[in-house]
Amino acid sequence: MTLLWIFVSIIAAILAIVTIVDIVQRHYSGGKTALWIVLVVIFPFLGSIAYWALRRPAPGEAEAAYLEQSELHRTGAEGRHRP
Repeated sequence: MTLLWIFVSIIAAILAIVTIVDIVQRHYSGGKTALWIVLVVIFPFLGSIAYWALRRPAPGEAEAAYLEQSELHRTGAEGRHRP
C-alpha cells in the first residue's frame, strides 16, 4: 500500500509542476496567476484537471495543431503503422 501512495504522490507532484510551469508561462494577470497556483498547490489533481479543462489554447497553439493535422492528411501518414 505504501508503494501505491508513493506512486500517487510522484504523479501528483509531476502534474502540479507541469501545470504551474504552464500557468507562469501563459502570462496571466497577477491575481489570476496566484489563484491558479494556490488552487494547484492545495488540490494538485483537482486543481490541475480544472486548469487544463478551462485553459484556452494560445493563438499559436491552435494554428500549429491545425497545420500539423493538415500535414498528416496531405502526406497520408495518418493511420499507417511502420513495421
